[in-house]
Amino acid sequence: AGGMLDDTLILLLSDNGGDPKWLNRMGYYDGRHGPYEVMADNRPWRGGKTETYEGGLRVPALVHFPARLEPGEFNGFLTVLDLLPTLAGLAGSPVAPRDGIDTWPAIAEGREDRRPEFYWFSHSIRIPNGGGTQDAVRMGDWKLIESQRRYRWLPWRVEWPWPRIELFNLAEDPYETTDLAKRHPDKARSLGRLLERYRAEQFGSLTGNQAALTMMRGSATP
Repeated sequence: AGGMLDDTLILLLSDNGGDPKWLNRMGYYDGRHGPYEVMADNRPWRGGKTETYEGGLRVPALVHFPARLEPGEFNGFLTVLDLLPTLAGLAGSPVAPRDGIDTWPAIAEGREDRRPEFYWFSHSIRIPNGGGTQDAVRMGDWKLIESQRRYRWLPWRVEWPWPRIELFNLAEDPYETTDLAKRHPDKARSLGRLLERYRAEQFGSLTGNQAALTMMRGSATP
């Protein structure tokens, strides 16, 4: 049994973005996890579930495979879309090119040759006055977030122009504390055009309720 366990890959990972607004008021899990006021805390990452800040995207994950993997830690860029090609590669049955890539060299050897290029689309309940959409694009270390409220006819608010554009350099500011959109307007415009083009490619063929439902459910794709 021990030999079989060592030669079996066990993968555990979380759902994305714990909800920091989920208050512990109903005795969740019969109180087994302590009297916590809030059921999720993503700090030091910013944001939570339904948001495209890092706290709403990052998840903890564990891979147990003693026969093939030394104990260690990997902090590179991996996504759930990589699971199928990675597992298929380990099984000796590579799949045709698709959204994800085989990340086993990165996990097992720390070799990360990937330059992240990724897009997120989410319906966010965190946007004031009825929620809205929060889309994002990441190219390398740069990440742009575009937030738009659902009810655009509401009075414009000075403290939150719409749509709200934020730009971050994740290598220098992984916790997204400093918006660089005004300091680097060319970079913000460049990423904004990429996001708009990709959004048109993915959702442009959908109309009416189809497009609205697809974008409100949220998606992530490279």
